[in-house]
Amino acid sequence: MKDFKDSVAERFPEHLQTIDELLETNAAFKGLSEEYSRLMLRLDSLPSDVDPKAAAEAEALRSRIVDLDTELLALVEQNARV
Repeated sequence: MKDFKDSVAERFPEHLQTIDELLETNAAFKGLSEEYSRLMLRLDSLPSDVDPKAAAEAEALRSRIVDLDTELLALVEQNARV
């Protein structure tokens, strides 16, 4: 399972310091990143068969994860040092 920090580290390694700072100083950012990690863990735990209920839950989780990713990256970009 990848948490938000791992996910961003792969895509934007230049933002690791900013992420570390936000995780330590910004409660909202930390809460959103923890939610991201929980949702990723739940998504990874869903059965991979074609159970319609699991498929619907997986789609809802993916949608929320995308929203969180967008929100968290916006916070990172707002706080990145130039």
